Amino acid sequence: MRILALIVCLPAILAAQDPREIVRRSVEVDQKNVELARNYTYLQHLELRILDGSGKVKSTQTQTWM
Repeated sequence: MRILALIVCLPAILAAQDPREIVRRSVEVDQKNVELARNYTYLQHLELRILDGSGKVKSTQTQTWM
């Protein structure tokens, strides 16, 4: 029974260690990650307020990065 299990599992074990298969799966996963990343946007906002002597806002500058 053990020999039968080994014979059945052997092709999967050998395929998992094939360098070409490892690279192929890596490229496939990377492409999926790139497609998923397109659905997300990260925005960073910076607002700089310059105050006068009494603490009132004199001017405001805003920057946004993606």
